Amino acid sequence: MDGVFHLFVVRTLARDGLRAYLAERGIGTDVHYPLPAHLQAPYVEYGNGPGALPQTERLAEEILSLPLYPELSEDDVDYVVDQVRAFSASHGT
Repeated sequence: MDGVFHLFVVRTLARDGLRAYLAERGIGTDVHYPLPAHLQAPYVEYGNGPGALPQTERLAEEILSLPLYPELSEDDVDYVVDQVRAFSASHGT
């Protein structure tokens, strides 16, 4: 598969809970796009305010970027996967 992958994004209704859970276990995460483009200041003049793109706005509240970088070992990947699974099992997500 070709490409340059720099983000591994997951979607969950429990994003903030998952993020806190992973942080407690030493796993850094990020919300790369917390505010959709149409709600950012440079785009206000185009009249697409809150509610204009409801799916985009909902997704912006549900996505979380997990660790992904060249030095990430297989053991690190397994640890992240195990922790996400543990969170999901304990929170019914």
